[in-house]
Amino acid sequence: MHFAANRVDPNTLRHELGHCLGLWHEFNRADRDFWLDERPDVDGPPAWDAAGFSLSLGATVMPELGNYDYDSLMNYGSISVRTGACVLRWLDLLGNRFERRGLDRFPQDSARACRVFPPGAGGAVEDQVSARDKSRVLQYLAREVQPNWGFFESLNTRPGWYDFDGQPDPYLAPRVRAIGTPAIAFRFNGHFDVFARGSDRRLYWKAFRHQLLPPRDVVSAWIPLGCCFPSDPAAISRGGGQIDIVAIHATGRPVRNHFDFANGAWQGWAFIGSGAPDGQLRRVGGGDFIGPAITSRAAEGLDVFVVLADGRLAVTTLWLGLWQNWQTLGNGYGVTARPAAIATSAHVVRLAVNEREVNLYEPSVIFGFPRVVGFELGGITAQTAPFAAPGLTPRADTVAPYRVLTVTRDQRIAHKLAGGRWRDIGGIPAPGTGISAAGAGAYGALMVINGEDVTGCGRTCLDGQPNPGGVIQPGGVWLREFR
Repeated sequence: MHFAANRVDPNTLRHELGHCLGLWHEFNRADRDFWLDERPDVDGPPAWDAAGFSLSLGATVMPELGNYDYDSLMNYGSISVRTGACVLRWLDLLGNRFERRGLDRFPQDSARACRVFPPGAGGAVEDQVSARDKSRVLQYLAREVQPNWGFFESLNTRPGWYDFDGQPDPYLAPRVRAIGTPAIAFRFNGHFDVFARGSDRRLYWKAFRHQLLPPRDVVSAWIPLGCCFPSDPAAISRGGGQIDIVAIHATGRPVRNHFDFANGAWQGWAFIGSGAPDGQLRRVGGGDFIGPAITSRAAEGLDVFVVLADGRLAVTTLWLGLWQNWQTLGNGYGVTARPAAIATSAHVVRLAVNEREVNLYEPSVIFGFPRVVGFELGGITAQTAPFAAPGLTPRADTVAPYRVLTVTRDQRIAHKLAGGRWRDIGGIPAPGTGISAAGAGAYGALMVINGEDVTGCGRTCLDGQPNPGGVIQPGGVWLREFR
């Protein structure tokens, strides 16, 4: 342990407690060489290895649990004391020097000259647990409650094998970052597809496939699916070997594309129905449209929901190869983020909607083939982060037939089963974005988020540094699984 002034520093206790909860040193991450500007190279001189700054087997098998966090309580600062000398061991990628208040207090008189972190700087001691530290602990706690939970894993890898220790590349194409909330469609074990909207207004697709022979798990590059889409997408896999993706086109009309595995190709974008629904569609900041939702109650049918300009929902159904007329659902509410939809039976669809920026509702829609015959908004079931899109997945359980996920006011993911209690399960989406999810088997789920940006040191930067807390790169798309 580290001691200061003949007592245990509170941050040292927090740091050691982090180890007890399963957290590893941040600088021992398997991908740390991509995030630290090392001076000298700490993988080289034996003295540095002996000091514990080299990569270790234990660290290489630990999950990353999020982007590199220079402000983490589990990180060490830029200055080290080696044989009585002050040594600069690393900077962040923006050239900032940083220190851990408390963890980097040296009790020896000879080391006090190395103290470059001003007393009282960096905020209150209790503020030294970062948002990512909290997210990581919550991911572990979720796993303790239910071992079927996985961890959020970055999809920022090169095509080929799942190479999570490779050079991170969060871009969908050169200089094209993911914006908004991505979408996911699950086919069967190990086979799923992720869709993301790019800053160039194109939609991109990444396919994941499981093979019986090595390499068992293969991931494609991000593949563009056309332009121009000022809304987040929604996607679903349904019977007959098809994947359907829907979005709002730049014309303000909803469009659909579908992948037919019999032909092995996308069939092209087409407008949904004969035109836009009455009242046109709702726009959000920057002129974008709120994205649609899609579900399927039967192998050959689809239901598509859009948000009208007044905030109400409208739905159309693909039935016997024909799109039905749009129907507007209810009155007296205003949807402010992309909704989510799942079919719980051949006649019932469950929705999750962000209403008036922060209210979460779980309304139900009842269909009589093929028209809507009932709509019930229900009551508020949670308070969310502003404009955060929720997620839904079906479950093979008559008591709790669905799982709902949302972004909390603390900017983390929470979930609950139908009628159950909310649990905070960690993960940090980019501000203003939400979560998408797809059912995986009878009870499983896959979920994707657009992760928060990678930033340099913020609270732990020394005074006068060039870019405190500056953005290093986009966060990219992250995946989590409930098996």
